[in-house]
Amino acid sequence: MENIKWIFDKNAKTNEWYVLKNKFYIDSLDDVFVDITSLGVYILYINGTLVSRGPVKSFDYCKGYYSVDVSPFVKNGKNEITIFSHKIEDSGVFARVYTKDKMIVVTDESWKIKRYEALLPDTIVLCPPLEPICRSEEHFDANADADILMESYDYSQWQNAEYMDTCNTGIEKSLP
Repeated sequence: MENIKWIFDKNAKTNEWYVLKNKFYIDSLDDVFVDITSLGVYILYINGTLVSRGPVKSFDYCKGYYSVDVSPFVKNGKNEITIFSHKIEDSGVFARVYTKDKMIVVTDESWKIKRYEALLPDTIVLCPPLEPICRSEEHFDANADADILMESYDYSQWQNAEYMDTCNTGIEKSLP
């Protein structure tokens, strides 16, 4: 997995949610897997269907990842992978889609990314009696990006993801 890079938006601010998307093609319905992790929270969708959430519990200096069997969610031809990810500090997303015989897609600069407008980033509140500890409270606007998981959604104008040099952490497989 050393050739796969951490990606995100270098201009992302802490507590913002981002959506990363990419297409991949399957010409035979072999077993298909996704290895995935993030330094922040992530939610993985294949063709609009929720598949996994994470990250795996691990130390950031040697980050674990899940290997998820996504075979039931893929189809012959064009498929779409969507990852929602929460930005914390120098976070990034690290993923690959593959079969037993070949690598299909990895996180690189071909992925598209944009801030997820439905989750408002500035909704941090003080929570007595734990002050001054802050927690994130999600405010969700169901009208924003309502069709983002639809196959017909056009994300071609989104910016390309960027390599995250700050995510110099080792990767090791973790059992789900």
